[in-house]
Amino acid sequence: MGKKSLRNLLAGPLLFFLAAVFALSVSELILRILRKPEYYAVSETRKVRAWKRDFHQPSRVPGLDYELRPNANGTYNGIRIRINSFGMRGGEIALQKSLGQKRIVMLGDSFTFGLGVNVEDNYPQNLERLLREKFPSENFQVLNFGVSGYDTRDEAAELARKVEAFSPDLVVIGYCLNDPETSPIQPLKSYFHPPSWWQYSNLLSLLVITKEKLEIMLRSDNDYIRYLYQSPAKWNSTLQSFEEMGNWSRQNQVPILLVILPHLTRPGIDWPDHYRYRDLDQKVASAATRAGFQVLDLYPPFSRFPAQMLVISTKDPHYNPFGNRLAAEFIFNHLLENSPQLFK
Repeated sequence: MGKKSLRNLLAGPLLFFLAAVFALSVSELILRILRKPEYYAVSETRKVRAWKRDFHQPSRVPGLDYELRPNANGTYNGIRIRINSFGMRGGEIALQKSLGQKRIVMLGDSFTFGLGVNVEDNYPQNLERLLREKFPSENFQVLNFGVSGYDTRDEAAELARKVEAFSPDLVVIGYCLNDPETSPIQPLKSYFHPPSWWQYSNLLSLLVITKEKLEIMLRSDNDYIRYLYQSPAKWNSTLQSFEEMGNWSRQNQVPILLVILPHLTRPGIDWPDHYRYRDLDQKVASAATRAGFQVLDLYPPFSRFPAQMLVISTKDPHYNPFGNRLAAEFIFNHLLENSPQLFK
């Protein structure tokens, strides 16, 4: 074969390769100009709202990307937020319990933290107030370990690494139906999560997102919440976390109560008669029971009220002061009936 024939033979693949590189480079450039996709891709400027950097910090706890910033104090969306020196929402506390004191630790995400309501209106604070009002001779203290964006894996890490030092008598986990999330989609997660190599490419990030959206469409007919329970990897992460927390509970002889919080993302549309996730609530309850937890499902009591009475707004499904107060009341009643050791 002559040199000219060899050059002609190589020219085609080389031109194709160069054209492909050019097309991919142009696509990457366009996506960067458009700042797409909205998540996964790493922002070069790392501009964030004050909520992320002023109230949160990277965590040194294995398994946690971030945590509340100790001693943070400020306002977010018109709500005053104070974080104590131990990184919990609320006033300052002592590490050691006082004589006769009984402590309840609350784990969860933004619903437990009380995003959108004042500290006195979140359900952990309401529960403490109820306990003190009904049992004035007892010394009850409720510690709010809730952190926005946390999933069940994060709560398992908190339990294993942070909670034991506070000697709780009971641990309560506020469970939301998006807790099997393993991808860094939540804003705080995407900000603090160490980026994978492919996240530096907007094009590769877009491909990952497209793949996940196809899985959501094929597995669950575009229902993201249902997809989390049909994806083996995501649901198994929750099952493994339940198992780890159950082992901690038995080793430390501290009971765990899992509270299933209704997912009110479409208030007034499907609530309560056409609530789509009762089977998922029951799936979570069964898994929690197998792990050795007590379980309280808040759908029955919440379903007595219109969704608009429970949430902050049609665009914000976090519980308003009434929803938080209602949650605290039913947790309190459950404890009276099922946790007699607290009231001896």
